[in-house]
Amino acid sequence: MNAKTISWIIIIIGIVLIVNLSRSIIDLSTRSQLVNKAQERLHEVQEENALLREEYQHIQSREYIEEIAREKLGLGKAGETAYVIPQSKSDRSLNEKNMKAEIPIWREWLNLFL
Repeated sequence: MNAKTISWIIIIIGIVLIVNLSRSIIDLSTRSQLVNKAQERLHEVQEENALLREEYQHIQSREYIEEIAREKLGLGKAGETAYVIPQSKSDRSLNEKNMKAEIPIWREWLNLFL
């Protein structure tokens, strides 16, 4: 083989190596971006998990259970006196207006004529 043929073989091998190396670099870059996105998502999920754990601890606490029992169920502690404040007349009239506004217009016309 002469020197010219060996030079062409070396050039072809070099080009093949460069192409394969550039493909590997591009693939590595793409995978690196995927890893970064996955790490960001992991961080977000860990923060959300921490918030949910705090909320769970709060919900399991005795104070929260008492708060819900007082607000939603109207319960109180033994020996506690509950006071009910009556609605003012303006609150009652607002409630009546809201109730009246909930009646459909066709029903009001029907009530008017019948």
